[in-house]
Amino acid sequence: MGQVEPGLPSASVPLKVTDADREVEIVLRCLIRQEHPDDAFIGEEFGVHGHGRRRWIIDAMHGTASFLAGEPEWSTLIAVEEDGRITLGIASAPAAGRRWWVGPDSGPGPGF
Repeated sequence: MGQVEPGLPSASVPLKVTDADREVEIVLRCLIRQEHPDDAFIGEEFGVHGHGRRRWIIDAMHGTASFLAGEPEWSTLIAVEEDGRITLGIASAPAAGRRWWVGPDSGPGPGF
């Protein structure tokens, strides 16, 4: 797998997966599983796990190149799919102190 030098992100170069990418996905899966033990997961780092009517879709660290460069333009993206329908989308940008969400019945949260 190719590596990106910090400060030099490029869409044409495969990005390095960091320990932080993996750790964030592990923590999210563990926290969600505590509340929803029968749910399934699709994660960018660890793939598919489990089968259930509800599935959590996780990109633990979207924007790895920005993260590696120390820039705030990275986020955690989470969607919830229930019975084949997306029912919640969350984008959290911790370095920027922002979080957005939207659901089919709730309308958009802050930032939309």
